[in-house]
Amino acid sequence: MSEKKRILLVDDEPELVEELSLILEEEGYEVVSAPDGKQGVDLFRENGFSVVLMDIKMPEMNGLDAFREIIAVKPDAKVIIITGSFAKELSEQAIKEGALSAMYKPFDPTDLLALIDSIIKEE
Repeated sequence: MSEKKRILLVDDEPELVEELSLILEEEGYEVVSAPDGKQGVDLFRENGFSVVLMDIKMPEMNGLDAFREIIAVKPDAKVIIITGSFAKELSEQAIKEGALSAMYKPFDPTDLLALIDSIIKEE
């Protein structure tokens, strides 16, 4: 990667954010994180991101509503839902509305990296 690709990670689990940030940064990505959907949408509006990783169940604004706002700002935004299987219905709704994929926690970071890499290569 000649230029660092930016990833927005929106999740309210600090341990997951820290772990994924380290993994993604080791792969050469720049990671910006937000602890809830509202802050995630605000960051998205202010900055350009190659990919958004969005949890569904969060305080302030859930991931489905945040996803909808992000798509309203940039209809071709690349959003991957990352969530627990308990939020499967909301995740499936996000997919129907244009999210690229849903990954259910716990997931293998290697699978997530492969998905992100394939999205980045399409840019």
